[in-house]
Amino acid sequence: MEFLDGRIIEDPSLPDVSPEHRNEMWRAAVTTLAKFHRVAPASVNLASYGKASGFYDRQLATFNTIQDAQAKAVDVESHEPVGKIPHFDDMVAFFGNKDSQPRDRSTFVHGDYKIDNVVFHKTEPRVIGILDWEMSTIGHPLSDLSNLLTPFTTADSPVARSIGRGSEIFLPGNTPGLPTKQQCIEWYREVAGWDPRPDMTWGEAFGVYRNCIIMQGIAAR
Repeated sequence: MEFLDGRIIEDPSLPDVSPEHRNEMWRAAVTTLAKFHRVAPASVNLASYGKASGFYDRQLATFNTIQDAQAKAVDVESHEPVGKIPHFDDMVAFFGNKDSQPRDRSTFVHGDYKIDNVVFHKTEPRVIGILDWEMSTIGHPLSDLSNLLTPFTTADSPVARSIGRGSEIFLPGNTPGLPTKQQCIEWYREVAGWDPRPDMTWGEAFGVYRNCIIMQGIAAR
């Protein structure tokens, strides 16, 4: 570990940079993730860092257990249990269906890869570091890519915008220099060596399922 003298930008729209740098910084964030996913765990003596298959099944089991526990927590205002997330059983059935799941893949995954966990060079549009590795493991690379592209995914959702989880800034053409989600996926595909496009909708939906449980946890606290 070492100190990195760079920029950490919380707003993924990168508001205080030029349109040219905005585009190049997003490309750098995407291609850095793709390069990370290309590192074979065994090549750096970390084959035992996580299980080599079944990532989404394990995630599903973990989050189901968390949801069940949180549902029993008592709301401090209503004094009633927080309760099960609406349509939760339907979500579990869908994501557990082997016919709909993405093809199993195994790479390093960061676990919370997003713009504000990336350190950019102080003046140049390039990545010099990645923060917050506590959720890293071996798993499916789709999870990291879906997480990174969440601002684009939620941009056209009235529900997401109503709770502060989406912004029209990320709609195509609304912000000079900001790439489209499709462009980001193409940058990733070119470097990562696999095509995530057939599985993106599933990965994005799983991210929503995961966020539902996180928000239920906030209510439970």
